Amino acid sequence: MNRKIQLFIPVMLSLIVAVMVHDRSSAVFGALTCALTGLTAGCMYFGGFSAIRRKPFHMLFSSVLLLAVALAVGILVPGALWAYAAFPLLGLFGVLQFGILGKKFAVLVIDGPAAGPGFEPLLEAAKRDGVAVVQAVNKFRSFPVTVEDGAHVLVCGGATPHRLALVCSDLRAKGYSPIIVVDAINITAAMNSKLLELNEALFQMTVSGAVHSLLTARQHQIYAYPKADCTTTTAVVLPKSRKVLVIKRGGNPYKDMDSLPGGFLNVHLENLPKGAAREVTEECFVRRDGGPGHSKFTYEVSEEDVFLVDVRSEPCRDARGHVVDHGYVYIVPEDREEEVLANVSAGDDAKPGSARFEDLDAVLANPLAFDHGQLLAKVRQALEDGAA
Repeated sequence: MNRKIQLFIPVMLSLIVAVMVHDRSSAVFGALTCALTGLTAGCMYFGGFSAIRRKPFHMLFSSVLLLAVALAVGILVPGALWAYAAFPLLGLFGVLQFGILGKKFAVLVIDGPAAGPGFEPLLEAAKRDGVAVVQAVNKFRSFPVTVEDGAHVLVCGGATPHRLALVCSDLRAKGYSPIIVVDAINITAAMNSKLLELNEALFQMTVSGAVHSLLTARQHQIYAYPKADCTTTTAVVLPKSRKVLVIKRGGNPYKDMDSLPGGFLNVHLENLPKGAAREVTEECFVRRDGGPGHSKFTYEVSEEDVFLVDVRSEPCRDARGHVVDHGYVYIVPEDREEEVLANVSAGDDAKPGSARFEDLDAVLANPLAFDHGQLLAKVRQALEDGAA
C-alpha cells in the first residue's frame, strides 16, 4: 500500500469515530481512541519501535502529552461537528509522533528490483530499522512527509546507468544526500563506467552489508576503529633508456612538485592493480582533441601491465590523513616505447603539460612528492638486479 495512503488511514478512521460522538463520555472515548489509533499506525507503518529504542523518554513524554491533549479535547468538544475537525488532527499527530522522529534515511528503489546480491538484504535492513522504502518508476517526485529534508537516500534498483545518474543528481539538487548501494543495482560494464564518473563527482557509495551500521550509528561517518585511505602510485619505466614518467602535481599537498602518477582507489569499484592502471591512464594519457565517439585517452594501461613493488603506510606520510600507498611499476615493452612517448599528455590531478619522461637517476637526485622517492629507489634497484 502507498505510504501516503497509509498516513491518512487514522484520519479516515477518526471521521468514523466522530460520527459516534453524542455526549461528553463518547467524546472523551473517541478522542483517546483517535490518538491511540494514530500512535499505533505510526508504529506499524513508520518504524516507531525503532524510534522508541533511540529515544525512549522523549517518546514516552510526547505520547503522554498527546493523550493528555486528546483527553482535554474530548472534555471540551461540544458535539459531533467539532469532533469532525478535532479527531482527524489527533490521529494525524499520533502518526507524525513516530513518523517524523529520527527519519534521516530513506531507501529509493529506481525502476524495480535489481539483480545485485545486496538488493534484498538492503530492503530487509530498511524494514528492520524502520526506514521508508520509496519506489520510483518513470519519474521520481518526492518522499513521504516522514522523511526529513536533506536526509541520506540509499539508492538501489534496476535503473540504467543514465537514469541512475539523473536521479542522483536530482536528489542532490533537492538537498538530499544520495548514497549508491553498489551491490543493490545491476552491475554491467556501462554501469561500472558510470559509477566511476559518479565517484569522481563525489557521490557517496556503500554496500548493503554496511547499511545496518550506517542506519543505527550514533555518530555517522565515525567508526569505532578508524579506517585508513588507500592509494596507488606507479613508476612507468622505459628500461632501455632508464627513464621514468614524471608529472607535476596540480593541487595540494605538494602542489607544483614532481611526483609519480597515482591517486585514491575507487572503493567498491576496483581492485588495486586496476586503480593503479586507471590513475596512470587518467593523469598521463589524456586526449585533448577527442570528440564524441572517441576514447578519452591517447594510450591505456591495463591492470595486467602493472606489478606491485612495495607498500608504504607510515601514519604521517600524507598530510590528508593516514593513507596507505601501494607502489606499482609498469615496465613499458620495447615495442611500445615509441607509442607511449608519442602519447604522453597530462590530465586529471596532474598539472597540464607536466607529464614527461626524465632520466631515472636525475629524478631521484631531487625531492619527489610524498615518499615516492622510496618507491623509485626500489624500482631502480630492481632494474640493476635484472628483476624488472
